[in-house]
Amino acid sequence: MTTLSSPDTPGPDSTNPTTTSSDAGTPAPSPTPSAKSSAASEEFSLMRVLLTATPIAVLVLVVGFLVQKRVSEVPNLEFNKLLTNTTSDLVVTMDSAYKDADGDLVADPPTDPAALIKPETIIFSDVPGDRDEENRVVWQPFLDHLSQQLGLKVEYATDLKTVADQIRALRDGRLHLTIINTGAVQTAVNSAGFVPRYVPANDEGKFTYEMELIVPKGSLIKTPRDLKGKFVIFTDTKSNSGFKTPLILLRRDFNLEPGIDYDYKLSGSHFNSINMVKNRKFAGTETTEFAAAVANDLLTRLVAEGNISPGDYVSIFKSEAFPPACLGRAYNLDPELAAKLDQAIESFDWTGTTVAKRYAAEGKTRFVPIDYKQSWALIRDVDAALLSLRGQQTPK
Repeated sequence: MTTLSSPDTPGPDSTNPTTTSSDAGTPAPSPTPSAKSSAASEEFSLMRVLLTATPIAVLVLVVGFLVQKRVSEVPNLEFNKLLTNTTSDLVVTMDSAYKDADGDLVADPPTDPAALIKPETIIFSDVPGDRDEENRVVWQPFLDHLSQQLGLKVEYATDLKTVADQIRALRDGRLHLTIINTGAVQTAVNSAGFVPRYVPANDEGKFTYEMELIVPKGSLIKTPRDLKGKFVIFTDTKSNSGFKTPLILLRRDFNLEPGIDYDYKLSGSHFNSINMVKNRKFAGTETTEFAAAVANDLLTRLVAEGNISPGDYVSIFKSEAFPPACLGRAYNLDPELAAKLDQAIESFDWTGTTVAKRYAAEGKTRFVPIDYKQSWALIRDVDAALLSLRGQQTPK
């Protein structure tokens, strides 16, 4: 540190009265008036410096503290934007239009017979997306079976383009039987009277899947920590495995914030995300330095269909298990019709059908009943964490 000299700094003639002479060891003479003046000047100068410097030093410390405090408390606007998006229509408590007397967290059938519906045509849909026509063909044997068992027409809804459309149609009575993705089930239950009934499972009844982070083959990204300064592909903000879970886990377990530690893109679907990895393209640029968050049951299915090869990607992370997309019905179906529908679903033989072909790679062969209260507990915890973080509006 450079020291600045002051014009009031004592010169060589100024002598400290307590010092001894170096000549003969005799006491030093009393200071002359000019020496007293110089000493007084020195004392005054030192005091002035202290009085001047101390407030500046304090100010610097205070400003530094406030700046540091401000930096640590500035919200991650990108993270909060994502939280707002994913929780904007998240419904974690049951709408007052529905009742849950038995405590299973699912809406009970209306007690007023006039509120029950008995449609002449049952409308069904898979999760909306980019493959609606393909999905209609896949599910046609299932719809034919239901129609035969119920003695009613059963048709596929092709006018639903988003999960929001799907939930709205269910709430409005235009959709009676549907498959809803894992992350949207809670909202569908609480806001639209969705009754989760079945999930696809293997012969032993196992039905869970995991979220995986995958990167293109040859990528330098080996672990989630390597995503710092890179890109992550999410599907859409309502997806459990495509957005909610990876967002929370990257933040909680790897200290990575979107918009600060990594950039991101929403692809719109798992299919699109997986294709981006396969084609090694991000935002139109050929690269291997990005990751995609996907549901590994869908990844396995697309591998089996030949849409992507195991040699096209590397998995760098796998989460704990979640329940898959869920088949359920409207809460206000006539109880007799609802019971017949359940029987028809359980009696559907997948063998040799396009449904069996779709799920063959995952080893799933049939529908099994699901307990929403138990099986969706972890998903509800994830949603609660998202809402809590949104309420805090602060970074980690």
